[in-house]
Amino acid sequence: PSGTGIVFDGTEGTVYGDVTLQEDLEIGKGESLTIPQGASLNTNGKLTVNGGTLNGTPSGDVTYKVTGVSLSLNTLTLDVGESKTLYATVQPDNATKKNVTWSSNPAYVATVDNGVVTAEGEGEATITVTTEDGSLTATCTVTVAHTCTWGDVSYEWSKDDEGNQTCTATRTCEKDKTHTESESATEISEQTKDPTCTEKGETTYTATFSVDWAEEQTTTEDIPANGHNYVNGTCTVCGADDPDYVEPEPEPEPEPEPEPEPTYYRVDLRPVEGATVILSADEVEEGGTLTFTIEIAEGYVADDLMVTVSQGIGKAVEVKPDEAGVYTVKEVDGLVTITVYGVTEEPATAIERVETLRIYAAEGILHVETPTRQRVTIVSMAGALIADGEQEGARIYRDLNAGVYIVRVGDYATKVRVE
Repeated sequence: PSGTGIVFDGTEGTVYGDVTLQEDLEIGKGESLTIPQGASLNTNGKLTVNGGTLNGTPSGDVTYKVTGVSLSLNTLTLDVGESKTLYATVQPDNATKKNVTWSSNPAYVATVDNGVVTAEGEGEATITVTTEDGSLTATCTVTVAHTCTWGDVSYEWSKDDEGNQTCTATRTCEKDKTHTESESATEISEQTKDPTCTEKGETTYTATFSVDWAEEQTTTEDIPANGHNYVNGTCTVCGADDPDYVEPEPEPEPEPEPEPEPTYYRVDLRPVEGATVILSADEVEEGGTLTFTIEIAEGYVADDLMVTVSQGIGKAVEVKPDEAGVYTVKEVDGLVTITVYGVTEEPATAIERVETLRIYAAEGILHVETPTRQRVTIVSMAGALIADGEQEGARIYRDLNAGVYIVRVGDYATKVRVE
């Protein structure tokens, strides 16, 4: 064709004559623009190559768009703490803006700084490079493993709640100080030195581990000295003398126990008409002996005399006099009560002739009247014998306690209340 301009035949364009662009022109992917010899093109800053082909050299600025980006590695394997540099290549080589940005996800596995990838922790991360022009991307998959380089093993002894020694072995990765391994041991204790009175003993603990990276360990623990066992200034174990021992003062002779005060018991006489009891003493010492005699008053007889003695709450028993008329109570252990029975008035003064049997009580006195000579027995309801003897005529019985009495005259018996 003749004239000046740019003519496209499908996707191929040709510059004819001297052309100055007045409008933006973009050569896209699959397109081309040729400046043949003898023609010229002033871009006037309006020509953009975006994947197409520009043949020839125009005057003025040409903008070459980024059409792609790639990384030097698509996959990468690192150990924790290692670093590797990735290189980004922007297409085309003559792209106007080749700036890129870098990113990593997740960053706790790996980080990236201007293409330098550093492994942070075990796992997998994706490194992404992004072009400033067109936001085109390329990625690299980073796998981070953790192959430790172990440092020296440390050993720590401690005591459990029961005071037993335990040992723990620990090793730390030199690449990652947070990565540690620990192993507890099996301990055996043995007393390797016996304590004495003054010297400490010793227990040895041996720790054995089940892992091959930990070695057998031992430690010792003191056993306190036993101390002396002094008895009377000398240690019973080692024979050492007690430096603080002082011979005790002899025990003073104990004061003699005072003789206990003797216990005395009173003698109680039950009053009886016509008889007097003459005592050897009004009180008798415990365990002592009491003697007494009985005098019969004038006008009374004691043909059926009976004497009973009781001590404390014991039962009354009859006592007999010796040939001299002396009554004896031995080993006194309580209040002595003496009761005399069978003392009656002589018949001439004590008995009145009566015609019939009469038994009655009046004004606290018991009256018994028998027409003939009969045996009269008077007993209290408690079983105490008041009188027992023969009687003829009227007779009175004084000083009786209020109560009911059984009166037997011969074969006849009755009860009489004395008020």
